[in-house]
Amino acid sequence: MLILLMIGKIIGIVLLIIAIVIAVILLVPMRYRLVAKSEEKCADFKLKWLLGLVSFTAGYREEFHYKLRVAGIPILPKKKKKEEQETIEADDEKAEKKKKKASVWERVKRIAGIVKAFIEEGVLSAVMPILQTFLVRIRPRELSGKVAFGFENPATTGELCGGLSAIPFIFATDLQFYPDFDTEESYFDGCVKARGHIFIVHVLLFLLALFRKKEVRRFIHVIQQNKKKSKKK
Repeated sequence: MLILLMIGKIIGIVLLIIAIVIAVILLVPMRYRLVAKSEEKCADFKLKWLLGLVSFTAGYREEFHYKLRVAGIPILPKKKKKEEQETIEADDEKAEKKKKKASVWERVKRIAGIVKAFIEEGVLSAVMPILQTFLVRIRPRELSGKVAFGFENPATTGELCGGLSAIPFIFATDLQFYPDFDTEESYFDGCVKARGHIFIVHVLLFLLALFRKKEVRRFIHVIQQNKKKSKKK
């Protein structure tokens, strides 16, 4: 009987520890900061969690880079062996001579194309209530900047303006939007600064609600198919 009682206490303690760990993961906020400037073709994102025990940084300056650290120890990206790295660098130099990397402008056009499809396929209107709730929960404590944008189809530009106006807090910040209804090609231009915090529980609830929408699942499928086609080319 005493042994069963001890086993019960041990199981209870283990379950309590697991519950505390889960509560910490879900309820301790991740603090973030974002700075993006299209004119300088750069962006920086920093995220800290558990008083900096876990940190993630990502950015773009001529090329994308990222780093994940846990207790100050680099986890991602993993370091490659010196010989393997030298081989890769040599291959990269040869590849650069044969084919130039995609320009920043091409990347912007690709993103604009995804946003355009997101709007025109009806995904934005389908997820707007979910998106509104999520954005209110993770709204930045500081948000400022100026963003100019436009699409070939003025109606798409108007729909994006409508979507932005549906976000409760967006026009109560120092972030200003300049829609362009006369442009002949899609573009995004400007700078944005943001700082705030996110709870993991809110992110999980948001993702769960998104994947329950058939419009989102169909949109993801279309994007994946387009990627496969572009790789074949």
